[in-house]
Amino acid sequence: MKDSFLRKLLATSLLITSLTYGNSAVAHSVGNLIDATGINASATDVYQISCFDDGGGPTAYLFIQIQDGSIPVPGLLVSAQAYFDQTKIMTNTSDPISGDANASPGVQLSGGNGNYILSVSKTAVGARQYNITVHCWSVNGEHTGTDINTLQLQ
Repeated sequence: MKDSFLRKLLATSLLITSLTYGNSAVAHSVGNLIDATGINASATDVYQISCFDDGGGPTAYLFIQIQDGSIPVPGLLVSAQAYFDQTKIMTNTSDPISGDANASPGVQLSGGNGNYILSVSKTAVGARQYNITVHCWSVNGEHTGTDINTLQLQ
């Protein structure tokens, strides 16, 4: 009887841990179908990423990485640009292969606590499904507060 109770307790603990981890991983990604009609080569989605100290220390940098989740189309790539107004610095990353299972190289934008602007663009006409991983990090490697606010979807 005691053995059965311990097994149930362990299974419950593992389930709660996996659900908590899964929610935290999903909480810092954003995705959309950009240019659903497929006719606007200059379609751009825009987000505001707020980085703040939630107990892990002040933010040192924003990390971003983008993945094209659509079917492959030669010459049709997606990119993500991040800008921090306080430092007047911008960075960019592009998924180098259209529609494969791999994401772009991850990039960092040093800035600190505050609001970062994240934009998503593509290289040509055609709808693209994308997913962006977004994380704010402290200088000590601690995850800091990360909120995502949608400003524009095209």
